[in-house]
Amino acid sequence: ADKKLRSLPATAQVATQEGRYVADLLNYMAHPTTTTTSERFKPFNYTHLGSLAYVGGDAAVIDFSGSKPLLDIFSLKPLSGR
Repeated sequence: ADKKLRSLPATAQVATQEGRYVADLLNYMAHPTTTTTSERFKPFNYTHLGSLAYVGGDAAVIDFSGSKPLLDIFSLKPLSGR
């Protein structure tokens, strides 16, 4: 939650994006340039990249919300080992 009491889902997707943001911020602070931290870093903004839920057998529910091309869905099949 931020100071506006906005919470984000407790998922790996959120944690990954937050982790990258914090790592970039800490790396910048360790080696600052001429731009100030406030100019370089805007408040964290989560970008939802979609959801995937296993529902049993060979089935899954996918919600990419228009963020990924349909072709990417079919590229997941080789990862299943079937």
